[in-house]
Amino acid sequence: DPTAVFWNPAGIARLEDENHQYREAILSSERFQKLAGFRAQREIPMVPANVIHQDLSPWFQSLILDQGAAAGIRPGMPVITDSGVVGLVSGTTPGAAKVMLMIDPQSRLDAYVERTRARGTVRGAASPVCDLDHVLRQEDVAEGDLLVTSGMGGVYPKGLRVGRIAAIDRKTAGLFLGAKVVPAVDFARLDE
Repeated sequence: DPTAVFWNPAGIARLEDENHQYREAILSSERFQKLAGFRAQREIPMVPANVIHQDLSPWFQSLILDQGAAAGIRPGMPVITDSGVVGLVSGTTPGAAKVMLMIDPQSRLDAYVERTRARGTVRGAASPVCDLDHVLRQEDVAEGDLLVTSGMGGVYPKGLRVGRIAAIDRKTAGLFLGAKVVPAVDFARLDE
């Protein structure tokens, strides 16, 4: 008996939608497994959270997480991923937290060059790249050097990835050199 085949666009669309949902679930599961491994390596308590909103305007670089005061989140707490530093909690409601990203112009964090231990301050610059300030001109700093958190100030735990030095301005006057830092975290792709 010949078998009749009918074109069913609605059925194909439904199957494509299901396939897309399965792919997203697999990717999300892989990300959560990676984060669970990261949490297991650290001795500090962590609360997993999802990004539910992101504001990357020229004036504020922030995001909103789906965990807040009810989960023990308080302003001033650091926000991190397995890639590195994201930012700092700037406010909470019972079910959400607002995070000032490290690229925000108001953001400052103490870091050092992993290779040489040269210390400086990473400052948000309202762009995808941050500034590195307060590094003495005579320090051994090179493009590509990894910056990690110093642990000074009691906000960020020591040794978290901050970013890599992308460019250095060895000024002819003054005590300090200038540098640009590409953050370790890709803020446009944050999900958890």
